Amino acid sequence: MSISAHKNASPMQATSMEIFQIFITYDACGNVDASGIISKECYNAWLQTRKNSLKNPELTFVQAVRGHITGTKEGGRNPFSQGAEASILKIIRQKNIWPCFQGTKAKYGSRGMKITGYHEMQQKNKKLEQFGKCTNTNIQSEQRCLEPSLAAPLSHMSDADLARDLEAYLVDESTNNSRKRASSDPLDYYCETNKRQTTWDPRFNSNKTRLFRSESSFLLDSLDLHFPSFTLAC
Repeated sequence: MSISAHKNASPMQATSMEIFQIFITYDACGNVDASGIISKECYNAWLQTRKNSLKNPELTFVQAVRGHITGTKEGGRNPFSQGAEASILKIIRQKNIWPCFQGTKAKYGSRGMKITGYHEMQQKNKKLEQFGKCTNTNIQSEQRCLEPSLAAPLSHMSDADLARDLEAYLVDESTNNSRKRASSDPLDYYCETNKRQTTWDPRFNSNKTRLFRSESSFLLDSLDLHFPSFTLAC
């Protein structure tokens, strides 16, 4: 059956899938061999059943095979069976010119056809869906485990305990901020500290009291608290 016989094609028409199914074989164990789809015999049989002459029959044939592998709804192509799909994909992914185009100018298949079959895509989507469900379940489980643990310590603390913890936290924060200010400008901090050490308070005229005020002034400044001080007039 030659390609030129297309002009005298039989009035009986057949779909591409019907032609392809003729060239899919099965062995005694049920293994599928779909290599016959891209044979010269299949190509010639397909060509003779086309209703009208084709400007580029080789490309149209490739598109027909590809469409049934991917099962595109836009082209109205029904997918091959899962076994036939796996068999034909294994062949067309190799970088070899299709047997049906051997000895012609058409070089389809020389670069390998990197496409995903219909059943392959179904499997991938199913795995992604299962992965998404597992991920959402794990996140929800972690949230349920974390929420009670965050609330439990506070529910067992009295108002007095909470107040003490808050006060200690504020003191620590203020102390840290004051230390940052001091480290950022050591000269200003030294002058300010020296000024506080030389301030004289008539109510507490003792070296011990001065030392206490000098040590505590650092914390007092951080809390923005100020004790009254007086300068002795001469």
